[in-house]
Amino acid sequence: MKTIRGRPRCGDDLYDFILAKIPPNPGPLRDAVLEFMLHGECGHANPNAPCMDLDNKSRSKIFPKVATELTMILCHV
Repeated sequence: MKTIRGRPRCGDDLYDFILAKIPPNPGPLRDAVLEFMLHGECGHANPNAPCMDLDNKSRSKIFPKVATELTMILCHV
C-alpha cells in the first residue's frame, strides 16, 4: 500500500482502503449495511429521506452523485 503519512498517494491506492460489499449472510451486520450504508430513493419518491431539506423540499446532501469510471483525489505533497 502506497501512503504518505497514512494517506493514499493516488486514486488507485484508495481501493486498498475501501471495500464495498454487502455481507452475503443474513444477520445483524447485513441488516445494518442495508439500513444505514445505502442511499435509498429521495426526491418526489421519498420526500422524508434523510438527504432531503424538508423546508425547501430539495436534496440537501447533493445526492444522487454522478457515477464515474475513475476515482480522483487532490494531493498536496
